[in-house]
Amino acid sequence: MSPKQNDTRDRIAACALEILRNNGVSGLTMRKVAAKSGLSLSNVQYHYRTRALLLIGITDRHLAHCRESLITAAEPVDPLTLRNVLEISLLNENVRATAGPFRDLFALAKTEPAVHQRLMAHFRDAHQQLTALLGTIAPLPREELDEVATIIMTALEGAYLISEAMPVSPERFVDRLDATARIMLGQAPRSR
Repeated sequence: MSPKQNDTRDRIAACALEILRNNGVSGLTMRKVAAKSGLSLSNVQYHYRTRALLLIGITDRHLAHCRESLITAAEPVDPLTLRNVLEISLLNENVRATAGPFRDLFALAKTEPAVHQRLMAHFRDAHQQLTALLGTIAPLPREELDEVATIIMTALEGAYLISEAMPVSPERFVDRLDATARIMLGQAPRSR
């Protein structure tokens, strides 16, 4: 696919994700995507033959955007520590901005198996990477590292969902989550 075709596909997927976020699953139609993207319906259908393929395109585009945001935020950090990962996840504005669409994608995943499959693969991969990082902190059995990684990921996802309602600042949440994870790993919490 040429760069111009990729740009058009990205534009279509971005418009479709915006419609999904504003109007929900039932409000996402190929005609609305065409109108929003300034393209003809036939051009949208050329790039995404069916609504199901468009939904996969939205998901794949967003997951790629998430990966790029995380990689960009983590590039200047060496070595990458648990504390850095928590700060990047909760304090970096570009990374935080990627959290919102996940609500809509999870709603979509309830009726779209391909979207569900892609989301689960994304989170399994993130879990494996976090478990590997935790293994550099504490020499625990893989099962225990998996449990700690699950708790951390659940806390991060929950923080994204309810951050506006939390009486704790994101900075303080990073401190507490880091301390809690270190205790679970048998490490002394860092003084701050």
